[in-house]
Amino acid sequence: MTSTLVWYGEFGRTTYDEDTIILPLLQCCVIRLSTFNRLYSFHTGSKRLSDLMRESMANDPISPVLIEPHLQALDRRIGKILQVIRLCLSANSPDLVFLDDM
Repeated sequence: MTSTLVWYGEFGRTTYDEDTIILPLLQCCVIRLSTFNRLYSFHTGSKRLSDLMRESMANDPISPVLIEPHLQALDRRIGKILQVIRLCLSANSPDLVFLDDM
């Protein structure tokens, strides 16, 4: 019998969010409008990112690719990004925060 060691790194930690990843957004307070719109639609739209990922991976031969806690973490992390954008908007005008690429 052989055993396989699987290392997931930080991605495997579904209850921990590495907040330093979004520090550049907090420091610069600039995001493409198209990126914001996509993130916002994942957060408030009829289908969250977790729903879309679940559907996308449903027919994968190694399904489930991501277990439910990982999918829930995606939605939670989008919420955190949107909170940072709200902070940026409270300190700056939308014209300075959103880079209009549309």
